[in-house]
Amino acid sequence: MRHHLGNVVVTTTDATTAEVRAYRVQTRNTGESIQMISTGVYTFGLRRSDGGWRIAELTLTLDNAF
Repeated sequence: MRHHLGNVVVTTTDATTAEVRAYRVQTRNTGESIQMISTGVYTFGLRRSDGGWRIAELTLTLDNAF
C-alpha cells in the first residue's frame, strides 16, 4: 500500500502552529497491476517545538470508503 500526497497547501496560523491540507490517493501493487484503493483529503495540524514542526492532529476525510 502507498499513500500519495498531492496539491499540498500550508497555512501558518501563527509562529507556533500551522495547518496543512493535501489530496491523498491510496494504491496497492498486486504484482500484476496497480490498483487505486481510495481517495481523500488529509488535514494536518502542526505545532512547532524545539526539534522542529510536529504533527499535533491528523484528520483523514475519505471520498470513497470501500
